[in-house]
Amino acid sequence: MDIKYLAMAAAMTVASGCHSGIKSWHMKSKIENGVLKIPFYDHSFGARCFDTLRCRVLYGNAYIVNSGSPSGPFTGRDRQNLSGGWANLEFPSVARVTWTSKDGTNHDEKIDLGEIFRSGMVRYAPDLDVNDVHLSVPPSAPDIILVVEDRSIHVYMKAWIWLLHPTDPTNKFSNLRTDAVIAYSQRF
Repeated sequence: MDIKYLAMAAAMTVASGCHSGIKSWHMKSKIENGVLKIPFYDHSFGARCFDTLRCRVLYGNAYIVNSGSPSGPFTGRDRQNLSGGWANLEFPSVARVTWTSKDGTNHDEKIDLGEIFRSGMVRYAPDLDVNDVHLSVPPSAPDIILVVEDRSIHVYMKAWIWLLHPTDPTNKFSNLRTDAVIAYSQRF
C-alpha cells in the first residue's frame, strides 16, 4: 500500500472529526465483474429536515434532530454539504422519524437502515470509473444521512473514494470523490 495515501486518509479523518472506521480499516475493496465493492461496517450518521413544520429523528437512542420550528427548502447547496456527524461503531437498524409536513399532516415512520444497507457495501455514483479507483487505500467509514423533505424521506450515503488520477488535471490533490448517493427514497 502506498503510505502517502494511508497517511492522507488518516489525516483527513482526524481533521474532519470523523472516526477512522475502526473495523472498516481491515476490509479490502475490489472490483468483481465490473462492479466496485467497498465494504463498510461502521459509519457516521446525520439527519436534516427541510420543508417541515416540526421534525424529530431518533437514531441509536439519541435525537439527531429535535426541532419544533418550521424549516426551509432543500437546496442544491444543502445537498452538496450533506454529512454525518454522529459516529456509530455498531449499526442501529432503525431510525424513527416523526414530523409534520408543510400541509399540516403528522407522520411517524420507522426507516430500517439495516435493511437498506444490508449488503454492507458502499454506494457510489453511477458515473464513477471503477477502474480509476485506488483499491489499496483502506476504506473509511461512510456517512449515512437521512433527509426529511416535506412528505418524503431520502437516505443518502457519502463515502471517500480515492482515485488513481486527479479529477482536475490542474489540481494534483483532486484524487478523491465524495458524492452523496441516494440509497432510499419514499414519499408518505
